This record gives sequence, C-alpha cells and structure tokens, in this order.
Amino acid sequence: MQVYSDTELNNLLLTIERKGYSPQECRRLMEMTRQIKEDMQFDIVHFWFIKRDNSERSAYGTRAPDIIHKYSADPRKDNTPPDEKGMDGTFPYFDLDRKAWRCFKPECLVKVDKGYTL
Repeated sequence: MQVYSDTELNNLLLTIERKGYSPQECRRLMEMTRQIKEDMQFDIVHFWFIKRDNSERSAYGTRAPDIIHKYSADPRKDNTPPDEKGMDGTFPYFDLDRKAWRCFKPECLVKVDKGYTL
C-alpha cells in the first residue's frame, strides 16, 4: 500500500482500495488526485470526472483562498471547505462555474488538463 504524508490523500486512498481497485489503478487515480490537490493550492485546475448519473463533467476548480474570494458569489462569506469528516471519500474543491464548494470521488476522475492556464 502506498502511504502519503497527507492525511486527506491517505483517507482517499483507503476508500479507493476498499472498493477493490487494482494497485495500479489506485496509483493512477491517487497520482492524479495528488497533482490536482497540489496545483489547486495556488491555481485553477481544469479536470473531468464522471458524475453520479454517468455523464462526464468538465470542471474548473481551486483551493486557493485568493482565487476563491475573487470568484465567490458572496466574497464577504467565509469560503472555507466543507468539514472533511462529512466528505465520505470525496475530494472537495471550489467550483468556479458554480461559485460554490463541490466534490468528486477520485475513482471518477477521467483526466486533468495539465496545460491549462488562467
């Protein structure tokens, strides 16, 4: 089993492993999730995932406080991410299109646009 120094990533990995994904698929999904998390700290990430209804969704997300403040529907509001305990194996991000916190399951990731710039 792969181990991260990041509690959030370790919890996501455990959730994916419990669902029976192969070690190779777990590594692939977690590497994409780790990269998204790292990039979202300071920038916007463009990525695609499969929604619950099996449709594919393109999303622009971030976790950078200054970007969240700029895109927030109510900049006066405290735009902190949802409590991690209630996320149940999902990765929260601030969705720039919806102007709200959303989440996705790492096993639903399709691809990440590595060349996207704002």
